Amino acid sequence: MPTPMATHTGQIVGAALVSHHPGLMQCEEFRRLMGHGQDSDLIAGYARLRERISAARPDVVMIFDSHWFTTGYHLVDGGAHYRGSYTSDEMPWYLHGVPYDYRGCPELALGIEAVSREQGGYNRAICHPELGRHYASINLIKQLRLEFSNTPVVTVSSCQNCDWPHFLKSGEAIAEAIRRSQLKVVMLASGALSHKFNGIDWTPNHPRIFHESNVSRPENIESDKRAIELIEQSTAKANSLTLISVHDDAGIRHAKAFVGSSAVSDYLRELSDKELKPAMKVLDASGIKHDMAIVVGNVSREIVSFADKGKYDMIVLGSKGRGAIADLLLGSVAQRVLAHASQPVLLIK
Repeated sequence: MPTPMATHTGQIVGAALVSHHPGLMQCEEFRRLMGHGQDSDLIAGYARLRERISAARPDVVMIFDSHWFTTGYHLVDGGAHYRGSYTSDEMPWYLHGVPYDYRGCPELALGIEAVSREQGGYNRAICHPELGRHYASINLIKQLRLEFSNTPVVTVSSCQNCDWPHFLKSGEAIAEAIRRSQLKVVMLASGALSHKFNGIDWTPNHPRIFHESNVSRPENIESDKRAIELIEQSTAKANSLTLISVHDDAGIRHAKAFVGSSAVSDYLRELSDKELKPAMKVLDASGIKHDMAIVVGNVSREIVSFADKGKYDMIVLGSKGRGAIADLLLGSVAQRVLAHASQPVLLIK
């Protein structure tokens, strides 16, 4: 069995809050019946998510399973492979006989436990291959077709006797373990928003069961919409990138005297487009908002100035890969940027 391909440093390459509604596992005819002739919006949403995960090319998908309640520890499943037939103990008449067959990633699970022990935390790996599954994980694995892509999956439990500081500490251990693992990881929080069930004798307010008026209480609708608004705001901010191509002006001033400013500007635009095209292609495929800027001047000074004026959260420097001289120049620019930047600086070689 091939092992996941590793990068030089582990990375979280994507994250999403994902619904695991049991209706996802029903046939389209049934979903349309429940949807008053229309399918659930979640189906199209999962199609978009599959595309983004495919573009991110993760080595592992990590699912935070809100139905896997544990006591005493945040558990991480560390089995090498999980195979079986799932029947929900919550809704066995509705969700039963679902086959699953997918890979785990013991290395990452054990790495999370090791880091947690170092930090005095409560994350532990459970490597038993017959460890029970929950539909908050199974439904995602099915809808995202992770079995077909042979993508390893690691599931994290929700410790019911931990307080929020313990959850933060758990997240710190997971992040550090990913960094050490050299793996690219997509993280999925499998849950819902208000998640308040209606009474057993409830009558729908709208024939489309997925309609917002069928949420249990008006205050829950308001709370859900506010949560969605906050997520959209934070996502828009976090997923906004500016690709900047900086050209040293040492020789450009002389070139303008011979060929004119317009010709030089056209050349810089063509060169910048060529150099940034691979990065823009990845961002486009991932659906990440981005723009491009061309700057002329002292390279390190212009980078720092651009980041300060735009109030950016981080500076990422990349090498053009042109050999020893480029490496030397990159090192010199990086040192000056590191010395003068007010933001964190990430160097990618």
